[in-house]
Amino acid sequence: MAVTELAAGKETYLVGMDQEHVDALIAQSPYYIPYTISADVYDMAEDVNTVAVGAVVIARDDISDEDAYNVVAGIFDHAEEIATAHDKGKELDLDFAASVTSVPYHPGAAKYFSEHGKDVPVKE
Repeated sequence: MAVTELAAGKETYLVGMDQEHVDALIAQSPYYIPYTISADVYDMAEDVNTVAVGAVVIARDDISDEDAYNVVAGIFDHAEEIATAHDKGKELDLDFAASVTSVPYHPGAAKYFSEHGKDVPVKE
């Protein structure tokens, strides 16, 4: 059930996290990132600070370099079109995508990032 459906006709609110707890959670689980839910998303009085998990694409080792490259290129070369199709697409960001360090990058994906001036850890 979506948050908007849950809130329909009922008084609801989101509970945010203070910076101390955000920092502690990220230190323990680095795949979390600081995130702010804008007040206008759920018609709230103010923004809510919390954490989120960035979306990542995980590939098997046996995927070809060309295919891995094409997946990444398909996403970032068409980011504007994706953003037009869905609001979450507006959050696609090459800098953020290159900042994920919890898992190494497929060599094909790393090639795309390298071509765009981003240095990422590569799966050996």
